[in-house]
Amino acid sequence: MTTTPATSATRASASTTTVALRQVPEPSSSDAPPSRRPGSGPTASRATYRRRRIVVVTALLLLVLLAGVVLGRVTAQAQLEDPIAGQHVVEPGQTLWQVAVDTAPDGVDPRRQLHELRQLNDVDGGHVEAWTVLQIPAW
Repeated sequence: MTTTPATSATRASASTTTVALRQVPEPSSSDAPPSRRPGSGPTASRATYRRRRIVVVTALLLLVLLAGVVLGRVTAQAQLEDPIAGQHVVEPGQTLWQVAVDTAPDGVDPRRQLHELRQLNDVDGGHVEAWTVLQIPAW
């Protein structure tokens, strides 16, 4: 290994630089901080608890409000679709089956139309009084 000659300024600074090491004593058991039990630390003030409660209650109220808006829109859209296509006046001697056959749209089974007529008009049996106005379901 070859060494290069150093200048006198470099030699002077290298020879005057000394590193002082300081010994740090090891901590004794009396120097250690006292051990803390959980919950023994500084407690939050009443104002802090109150602010936290206000934040939580506000967040819950906003969540409920948002859910109400979403459910309200879904319900409103469902109500826009009219389940009634029209009305039919029952003639004397006409049965609910005849009304179902007469009012069923093309491609709809009269049995299904009869079922829908019963549900829509709250009719239990097959007999309907004359001149009763029945709501006709929309398909």
